[in-house]
Amino acid sequence: MKKYLYKLRGIIFAKISCAVISIAALAAIPYLNKLLFDQKFKIWGDYGILLLIGLYILVYIINSVFEYISQRNAWKLDWKFNLLIKDDLFHALLNQPYREFAKKSQGEYLSLFTNDIGVASQYISSCVAVVQTAMQIFVYGVFIFSLNLYIGLVIVVGTLLA
Repeated sequence: MKKYLYKLRGIIFAKISCAVISIAALAAIPYLNKLLFDQKFKIWGDYGILLLIGLYILVYIINSVFEYISQRNAWKLDWKFNLLIKDDLFHALLNQPYREFAKKSQGEYLSLFTNDIGVASQYISSCVAVVQTAMQIFVYGVFIFSLNLYIGLVIVVGTLLA
């Protein structure tokens, strides 16, 4: 697995980094709401409200674009992983002696190429999802605590109790 993770490191990094940018944009929305309710834009008058609306639109566009790029990289990761592992399996099967090849039935080979590769693909996807979730918790934590320390503590304690 380490070999495949090494070969796919660029796609994995692109997927995680785009997901983090998307998450940061989404987590910025409550901060923009705080700015609106705290009336930080009141000193700029109508221009402040227009700036806030522009920031909302910008945040939604950033979220959408980077979530799309992250999803494309997830599809590319699955495709590339399946390609790499099937290539290695075919080379291993073609390079073994015929007597070794004939010991197994066609069903075993079909199961190897359909079920086992799918399980390995889910393993890679799960590892990436764990890293992405950890980054998501960190980003949301930063934004929650920047809103209000007490609200952040209540959310963390409530989550831990649940």
